[in-house]
Amino acid sequence: MNGVLELDKRDQFASMVLRDGDQLNLDMLVASGHMDRNCVFPITERHLEALRDHDRYLLLFAALHHPFQLAATELSPDEVATYLDTILFAPEDEVEVFLTKLDHGRANGAISNLVHIYAGADREAMRAGRWFQA
Repeated sequence: MNGVLELDKRDQFASMVLRDGDQLNLDMLVASGHMDRNCVFPITERHLEALRDHDRYLLLFAALHHPFQLAATELSPDEVATYLDTILFAPEDEVEVFLTKLDHGRANGAISNLVHIYAGADREAMRAGRWFQA
């Protein structure tokens, strides 16, 4: 992918941010069956600054990863915007409610499991709604 690297991958996983002219893109590697694929989401400077917070960076990656594993479950651009704005900008208690609802619903535990795998966070704490203390 072309562009200037603005935010490198934090670990062996996740996302990086590339700038191409005036456009910033969150470039995320998603495991999808027997192969990985890249998903690219346009973001703003404000999103870039918020992504520098490792906790929110990881939570966003985990929340976006699950729905983009299959074409049939991909989020619409409006849904992606909701994920970005909620996880990156909302107060922690609102982020925890948002993630818990997703994890108990359509993600069926995949979000908390991915955070557990990558960060060793306590899965039970996340399932109970305590994402930032896990």
